[in-house]
Amino acid sequence: MAVEKLTAVIIESAKKKAEEIRLRTDEIISAKRKKIENEIQNRITEHDIQITQKIAQLKKQILADQELKNQQALLQAKWDIISEIFSEAYQQFINSHSYYQIIQDLIKKFVDSQSIVIVNEKDYAVLKPLFPNVQMKVSQTLTGGVIIEKGHITMNYSLDLIMSRLKKLYLADIGKILFSK
Repeated sequence: MAVEKLTAVIIESAKKKAEEIRLRTDEIISAKRKKIENEIQNRITEHDIQITQKIAQLKKQILADQELKNQQALLQAKWDIISEIFSEAYQQFINSHSYYQIIQDLIKKFVDSQSIVIVNEKDYAVLKPLFPNVQMKVSQTLTGGVIIEKGHITMNYSLDLIMSRLKKLYLADIGKILFSK
């Protein structure tokens, strides 16, 4: 009977120890589970913050890009208006009487027997009868005006060059007139 009692005590003691181990293990597992859940929540929060910041940054970039495109479109529209003004001025000038008067004055002033006068086809038809003794060539690329060659010297009075210089010279002033508030 003593052995049975001893066995019962050992079994009871083992049951108590097993229960203590189970309770301690449950506590450890529960604490680790809480720690892991907290870590997961912290990481989720960090990622939420990062995502929110990235979204805000992306929105800012998209808005800046759109603003840049708007500014570019506005500048292009302004440039188109200025180009149209110069184009209209160009057309008015080449269709005016003073256009041929200026070309005639240039020929009279700078052309001698060694000179070659380069003009476009339309101007050639008007100028050649007026200056039959002047050597003239037709340029397919010249849109208007005159180029006078004297040996190694070239005097370029082409309308493209003159209009380009005028555009550079008066661009800021025309822009102020058109677009100042």
